[in-house]
Amino acid sequence: MKSAIRSLRRMKAVFIARNLEYLRDRASFGWNLVFPVLIVFALAVVFSGPPKALFTVTTIGQEALPELVKFPGVQSLEADRTKALERLSRQQTDLVLEVSEQSVNYWVNGNSAAGAILETLLQYTEDRPLERGETDGQAIRYVDWVVPGILGMNMMYSALWGVGYVVVRYRQSGYLRRLKATPLTKFEFLSAQVLSRLLVTLTASSIVFIGTNLILDYKMVGSIALLVLIALMGGLAMITLGLAIACRTESKEFADG
Repeated sequence: MKSAIRSLRRMKAVFIARNLEYLRDRASFGWNLVFPVLIVFALAVVFSGPPKALFTVTTIGQEALPELVKFPGVQSLEADRTKALERLSRQQTDLVLEVSEQSVNYWVNGNSAAGAILETLLQYTEDRPLERGETDGQAIRYVDWVVPGILGMNMMYSALWGVGYVVVRYRQSGYLRRLKATPLTKFEFLSAQVLSRLLVTLTASSIVFIGTNLILDYKMVGSIALLVLIALMGGLAMITLGLAIACRTESKEFADG
């Protein structure tokens, strides 16, 4: 019985000491309080606002517009013909209208169900002669534009944690002091850390991207070389930011996020 009481007292002492240690670490304590609040406000801003329109119509000019664009749930945008047809091919708009006093020219995407609905409504509500045009193209899926953000977040966490936490741990364990006795210079040490983490970050992101692309078949518009360059520059920026944070951080808990 007495041994159990002594055990509980020891546990209580360690419990209190650990809590006090955490509360005295203002950086870590503040991070755990501030970061969730920032996330809540960010999500509130992103997902708030008026309801989205059911359909989007892009008009080339604003003269003699048909009644269709005035329907509730229909959002009307204006653009030149090249931009409007480009948006239609990506299914960023459902219908393109070019209207004059005598006739109405319109374009739809053959793969868009919303465009077919708007075309039917236009035919029922418009008395002027209609001239139909059609373009082709798949919609940009949710996964197509969210994957770059996920990869960017993964690179950011890998860079910040992989460099900042390691340097702080080296400092606290005395490893950096022992390095002073070697011919290794500060520039060589930091360069090796940056290049190592950059290799790991880009390799991991490339494996994730290529592996998921084989399954999901992302729609890519643009240059692969430019994508690699942006990933390289972004990785370097995040790694140097991690080093800057490590220079001013004494707590491993804060560096660990």
